[in-house]
Amino acid sequence: TERAAASTLSTQFTRERDGSLGDLRGTALVILFCFPMTSTAQAVERPRLVEELLTGERVTLQDEKELEASFGFDDRSLAGLQTLTLTLRLEYGISERLQVEVEAPWTRLKSIDSNQAGLGDLEIGALFGIVTSLEPWALSAGVRVHIPSGSRSENPGGDDWAAEPTLLTAMTLGVGQVQASASWSTEPSAPRWSFDAALIEPWRAWRGVLEIQASEKGSSTLTPGVIWHVPALEVGIGCPLGLSHDAPSGVIVKVTKEFQ
Repeated sequence: TERAAASTLSTQFTRERDGSLGDLRGTALVILFCFPMTSTAQAVERPRLVEELLTGERVTLQDEKELEASFGFDDRSLAGLQTLTLTLRLEYGISERLQVEVEAPWTRLKSIDSNQAGLGDLEIGALFGIVTSLEPWALSAGVRVHIPSGSRSENPGGDDWAAEPTLLTAMTLGVGQVQASASWSTEPSAPRWSFDAALIEPWRAWRGVLEIQASEKGSSTLTPGVIWHVPALEVGIGCPLGLSHDAPSGVIVKVTKEFQ
């Protein structure tokens, strides 16, 4: 009888232990299954990034059949030469991975003894998204074609056609983001390569931006700025600061609007 009772208690203990282990395994499986979902949900809830950078090009693409228009005001001066550029830029999403873009600048060059104004070089380009997810990084490649406007007129544009392939990348950093791009130009009078990097930090409806530009010829510019974001509209302002002797300083204002 004692043996039977002991056997019964042992069997009951084993079942309870197995049941507890089964509950622990089930709890562990639930945790392992739900943790990635929680992480993904947190990633989706990240603050919206900027639509356009102040000086560089954004790595992410427009959504399919989405049109974006941006107007830029860029006023800089260096050693008595003032350069004012007004730019209209249009981007259109052909698909989730391909967008086309066109940029038309109007430029005025003013110095002590001359004043030249007119249409600058037109730019037509395309951008292809290689890695479109921003978790944790993105990668895009594009090319722009510069169409000269100065060869047959007094416009302050160039005289040569040029192509400019570009590689862009971005990486999530906390709630912010780091973006970088490198490009190479075939235009004889322009630097062969140039590099841009930007740090973006969100705070409510504001985005703090710090951008740096550098080129083969040693010219470099640091641009701190802020971008105010509201639905379908962005307003940004920055102050380019020349870090080298041949880099001008001034002010940039950019307004961007999307059309679904």
